[in-house]
Amino acid sequence: KHIRAVLSMDSEDETKYVALTPEWQTYHLNQAAVTYYKGRPGDEIYILTSKESGSYAAIEAVIKK
Repeated sequence: KHIRAVLSMDSEDETKYVALTPEWQTYHLNQAAVTYYKGRPGDEIYILTSKESGSYAAIEAVIKK
């Protein structure tokens, strides 16, 4: 499933990033992928997730703000 979201900091662990969807769902992200795409909190991102991945998602693209 392809989803548009916003890159944010994890409220429980300020060193990790999460994707926040317009429906307020949170997906955990691979921190190395965030670094690779040079993502910053507030950037719009496109993620890919599946039912099997639970609350984890892969980053497809980062749109800089």
